[in-house]
Amino acid sequence: MKRILIGEDEETIRSLYKIELESEGFEVDVAENGNKVLEKIEENQYDLILLDIMMTGLSGMEVLNQIKEKQPNMKVVLNTAYSDFKSDFSAWAADLFLVKSSDIDEFKSKIKALLEK
Repeated sequence: MKRILIGEDEETIRSLYKIELESEGFEVDVAENGNKVLEKIEENQYDLILLDIMMTGLSGMEVLNQIKEKQPNMKVVLNTAYSDFKSDFSAWAADLFLVKSSDIDEFKSKIKALLEK
């Protein structure tokens, strides 16, 4: 079973993603800020990390950089409501860049496709 860690500071979105990804058969863990994401990565193994860019504490971009330094092959998805971050050179280290939308099916299909690579 593939394990996913969701780093998202908005509780409603965090819960929605957890429920939806678990319904697809993934084991899902959650973290409410960037510092918690890094703590959980030290304690557990994940196949994919989903990061909100604008989180309290460390931003998703800062967390992405730290993850890629320690685990360069880790699959990381940046997830944000702000599409302009896609042009930020630092975001290019992510395996996938998603803009938050109400289309949860598209979200799930992109996550599944990335995990199948």
